[in-house]
Amino acid sequence: GVNLVGGTAQAGGVLTTQWGTTWHGSPAPDVVIGESAVALFNPAAVAVYRDKPHGSPRNTVEVTVAELDSRGAVIRVRADEQPDGAPGLAADITAESAAELRLAPGDRVYFSVKAQEVAVHQSP
Repeated sequence: GVNLVGGTAQAGGVLTTQWGTTWHGSPAPDVVIGESAVALFNPAAVAVYRDKPHGSPRNTVEVTVAELDSRGAVIRVRADEQPDGAPGLAADITAESAAELRLAPGDRVYFSVKAQEVAVHQSP
């Protein structure tokens, strides 16, 4: 699995969604500023917080937990659909972290991703 967020490419590896969320990442050579692009990142690169985090990650979004899926030692936390109807973002966290956070469907949490983990590509 991979997380995919659609939007418009801006200068410096920034992607802006139709609903005003900004994602910071590394732009691929094919990205054209002002045109459709996608931000891609691995669910394992996503940290989950109960409260809005402070620190170095440039990308933080508030989401509603839709489901929790056990994958052995890893729990995939899937968020509700994105505002444009795209599949919800996913985070892969340890079972210990999920238990500590006491996550359940319907909970509002923050997904946070460092910019170095996000790749911005031109939309196909």
